[in-house]
Amino acid sequence: NPLCVECSPLGEATEVDHIVPLQDGGAMFDEANLQGLCKSHHSRKTARDKANRLIAATRGRAGRKSRVLVL
Repeated sequence: NPLCVECSPLGEATEVDHIVPLQDGGAMFDEANLQGLCKSHHSRKTARDKANRLIAATRGRAGRKSRVLVL
């Protein structure tokens, strides 16, 4: 799809994103795990994914259940 899934129908997808990040077990070449995003949305999603992993790791060490941070 040539359009950003977050901005469409207006924004052009310039980057391919893994819906479930590879670090979280997402499949690298599974088309169902890929989506087109513009640079801005891809950067935001990547930052959100990293923050969620950090929170999960921190809470895991504290013995608490992890919660997902939504930005």
